[in-house]
Amino acid sequence: MNPVNDYVKEDLNILFVGFNPSIRSSETGHHFANPNNRFWKILYEAGLTPKKYEASEDYKLLDLDMGLTNIVARPTKAADEITKEEYKEGKEILK
Repeated sequence: MNPVNDYVKEDLNILFVGFNPSIRSSETGHHFANPNNRFWKILYEAGLTPKKYEASEDYKLLDLDMGLTNIVARPTKAADEITKEEYKEGKEILK
């Protein structure tokens, strides 16, 4: 599986923090890549993006001063597969 890159820079207006990548996101290397995930549609409908981006355009959020990261880097089928220890480690990294 592929890593899903963080897109973070100084002075972001918004940082979206996911639990961890889905299997589909890991396969593609892009955030919120599962076709059933409504993240990109909701971002557009909320007026946060000028168009409905595809998951493969995740890096473009940086141009809008928005970033993407996850608490845990390990992909899983469901968030309930993440251990308490992984959450603790992720919390420390996010600080």
